[in-house]
Amino acid sequence: MVKILFTSGGSQTALAMLDLLLAQGHEVFAGTRDCGKNKEKYLKKGYTGVLHFDLAGTQKATETVFKTFERIYFVVPGQSSMGLIFSWTKKVVDAALNVESVKFLMRMSSAGSSDNAADNLGQLLWKADSYLKENFTGDGRTSAVLAPTFFMENWLGKADAFKSGKVYGAAGKALVSYVAVKDIAEAGAALLNDPSLAAKKQHFILTGHPVADKDFVKTIADAADLEVKYKSVINTLYRYMLVEQMQVPEFMADLLVGLEDIKYAGAANVYVNDLANLIGREPTSPSDWAEAHAETFIKVDDTPREAFLGPNDDSLAANRSLSFTDHLKLLRKQQSQERAKIDADFREGDPSKFTRTGNLEPVIITTEKELVYNMNLAILKNKNLKAWGKGESMVFQKQYLDAPLINASTFPLQYSLTEPSPTNEFKFVTRLENSDHAKTVHSKVKGATKQPENRIWVVGGGTTIEDLQVVFSAQTPQETLLNQTGYNKLTISGTAAVSAQGSGLAHPAQQDMILSIRLFTIDLEQKGDDKVKYLQIEPKKGITNPKRFKKEQNAPGSDFAKYELIQDDDVFYSVVTSLGCFGIVTSLIVKSLVLDGPIIRPDGVKIVTRTKYLREHREFLSWNECKVKVAQFNQKTTDPNFHSYEVWLNPYSDKFSHKDGSKASACLMHWTWVEEPNDIPRPDSIRYGDSIGNQIFDVFGAKAMSWSSMIHLDKITGWFLDIYLKSTVGKEDGDPQLPIDTALDFGPTNNVPVACSAVAVDAKHWVEICDELIDYFRTLQKAKDHLVITTPIDIRCVAPSNAHLSMQYKRSTALVEIPLVKEWMQDNNMEILAKFRQHMKDTWNGNGPTLIDAKPRQHMGLTFDPSVQVLSEIWEPEAIAAWKANYKRFNKHGVFSNKFTQSMGFDAWLAEGEDTGRDSGSECEKSDE
Repeated sequence: MVKILFTSGGSQTALAMLDLLLAQGHEVFAGTRDCGKNKEKYLKKGYTGVLHFDLAGTQKATETVFKTFERIYFVVPGQSSMGLIFSWTKKVVDAALNVESVKFLMRMSSAGSSDNAADNLGQLLWKADSYLKENFTGDGRTSAVLAPTFFMENWLGKADAFKSGKVYGAAGKALVSYVAVKDIAEAGAALLNDPSLAAKKQHFILTGHPVADKDFVKTIADAADLEVKYKSVINTLYRYMLVEQMQVPEFMADLLVGLEDIKYAGAANVYVNDLANLIGREPTSPSDWAEAHAETFIKVDDTPREAFLGPNDDSLAANRSLSFTDHLKLLRKQQSQERAKIDADFREGDPSKFTRTGNLEPVIITTEKELVYNMNLAILKNKNLKAWGKGESMVFQKQYLDAPLINASTFPLQYSLTEPSPTNEFKFVTRLENSDHAKTVHSKVKGATKQPENRIWVVGGGTTIEDLQVVFSAQTPQETLLNQTGYNKLTISGTAAVSAQGSGLAHPAQQDMILSIRLFTIDLEQKGDDKVKYLQIEPKKGITNPKRFKKEQNAPGSDFAKYELIQDDDVFYSVVTSLGCFGIVTSLIVKSLVLDGPIIRPDGVKIVTRTKYLREHREFLSWNECKVKVAQFNQKTTDPNFHSYEVWLNPYSDKFSHKDGSKASACLMHWTWVEEPNDIPRPDSIRYGDSIGNQIFDVFGAKAMSWSSMIHLDKITGWFLDIYLKSTVGKEDGDPQLPIDTALDFGPTNNVPVACSAVAVDAKHWVEICDELIDYFRTLQKAKDHLVITTPIDIRCVAPSNAHLSMQYKRSTALVEIPLVKEWMQDNNMEILAKFRQHMKDTWNGNGPTLIDAKPRQHMGLTFDPSVQVLSEIWEPEAIAAWKANYKRFNKHGVFSNKFTQSMGFDAWLAEGEDTGRDSGSECEKSDE
């Protein structure tokens, strides 16, 4: 028998552990801030005694409480005291180290704890967990961290929704690992009863077997004999339901929506056998849990719960019966009333004194009217603006926004890209004649839509690559994008903003298929209540006829009256790669490639090809063999049959012998045009999306974190990556012939969570850069820390670009990308990516040991080093000067500023005063051909 202290004794988990430990003969005490008020309550629960304990107290007071205890279980609340997670954990650990009697500390954390978590909470939890494990060890002391995934008991909070017959969430079809409280309690009690279980492993990830929310809801409904429908909605609508319909506090709503986002992203689809090992059985299944709790769902009172109602607000109870549609209508009405009041207040104030003090509360934006209203509302409320579509092409910027990091719903203006939004004005693909954006283009441009080589389309700012390709494939003849990224779920505007790459030296990057941009920005000096500035921006020789545009502006009742046409190269080539910092893109005019007829290559060679398909050929080669073939492919940019190539490089394979003495191996892929498809599939490891080999990962699974500490993973990495590369090469029955959009999309591989950095270099140097990188990564492998990359290096090439802050600016570009699977060697991922970026910068900037200036430009849509210095060292001065002038022009009031722009140093530019720049506006008028 030992004395055990629970510093938080009222939770379901603590009470379940209490019963188990009492049954084993231990004395268990509860610590509470209000001992007088809670003492009797805790004693009735069965605690041996109750002590005054306050996490906010001094370390000395904490030591006094700990003096008679051998084992301590503690929890630091993360929801209401997020900033104190580490400091309070450190206080507990330091106090326990000063008390000789304490031999075992156990802390409740979360499976979301990670040093490279996408959210602040996950990183803070990891910092606290690490401090405990690293410091409370040795001299007979051990510690343990319990890291459970989602609690099954969370569903009890929706019991009233089950009774109403409708359950809403925002996780989509993602699989989620749920764990029962009783299982967590058994695991915790096992460790408190026998701390030696933590002698070899301190961090226990507690999971059940993953299941989709829709299926879990059905399981509960079947057990309770209820008719229940589950619907996954977009996260902004889900948050609105929590805050407006259920009156959940906003900080809690942000947390709940963030959890749904984690599910939706697939981050909760994990199974580890830590729990089964601790409790000696399989985790509780959803069906067993549902049967045990069926009565809760059957007997719940479906009247509004007081906890969800505000003080003395009877109208809220009535509002709970409204449908989602009615609630949205009510919100619009409330906003209209609020706007009228704010308008009156604003007219009495001085807009020049308004300062940006944070982000606007998010709303669902599906129409231009809503967008304009909310942009003005942000100004009147002194808020900053940030448009957010899919959010994936600028994922690194999530770490630099003012809003909470764990969910996209807290970003102020989010395009609604999924249902329910049947009339979304930012998600469309249409011909020129159907859009006012293209109403005033030159006559010859309108005629060009009938030309076979290219056609012109107008698309919404929220339109994805996939949206476009679906429309293009339905045309006769079929069309395709001039190029596309390896992930087709990204928006056209988002990929252009960060100059996403695509593939093929003869093909342009994403931004270079855009001909015209409609941008909404803010000008506080503009007369009237509407401070939105409506711009149509094009190159100097743009597709819009200025005379026709001006004539349309002067037409009675014309919507064109509010637009300003800017046709200027410096402006356009800055805005097209704006990094999302200039305003909000509402629509674009883009150019497509027709797949039946004459095509003119960038070098002017006219060819004829009648094809809709690409043949995909893969070879496993030594690095020396690969280089020979790459040199041949680089000469094929004018070959009418050749499309592009890509390389996956393993820098560690020489131990496993290449006869030509190569230090590395590669999978070389290339695509050629063909006239028809075939039935030959891609290799399984490509089709099913495992970027390190499905069969191998299934064997080791999520054990990878602990596995890497048990053996030297670095010693088998070369063998491991070679197996993967060989598995991606097709069999001898031929090459697959695929639709072009399928061939260029990575497919399900995109679903594997990765930590990723990429550096773009001058394409003529990429082979020698990779020669040097092979030696560099092998040096890291052999060093004391044994740092290794766990996936092959990816290399793709594209044509030069005129866009100012594009990776491809003024040179053919090779993108050297390292995507590291998050489940593997998590501690090392961010460190090796940082070393890679720094090494590329130091070695290939013209002043390094190679003396070659390959202008290594970091991909700013992935993990990179945010600073103006990074820009100034690797972009030409004229490009930075033009982009800077336009940033100061379109964000002159700092409305689109946030922590990202501050970290980059952009906001320091705003204090310098205005740049003149070269803005010709619409002065160079053209005739109407």
